[in-house]
Amino acid sequence: VVTGAARGIGQAICEQLLEDGFHVVGLDISPVEWSHSAQLSSYQVNLCDAAAVSEVVDSIVEQHGRIDALVNNAGITRDALLPDMLEQDWDSVIDVNL
Repeated sequence: VVTGAARGIGQAICEQLLEDGFHVVGLDISPVEWSHSAQLSSYQVNLCDAAAVSEVVDSIVEQHGRIDALVNNAGITRDALLPDMLEQDWDSVIDVNL
């Protein structure tokens, strides 16, 4: 399972794992549209929504039997100095990145 799989580093991680012969499950808040490999499954999910993540994990285990590895790649930033950052932005960064 790779979070943040729709683009950037997450996409590159997924591509390498697929090239190495792994079955990969990509999670992202945006759709994963860059691959049509039968070895890639993807779920569009907001990682800040615990109930939605729990449902996705249940679906992954039901479909694949187990999860062997997790790459916590998803991350966001809100470009502001701490004194200027809104509490909502701070909470979003912490929720996704941790």
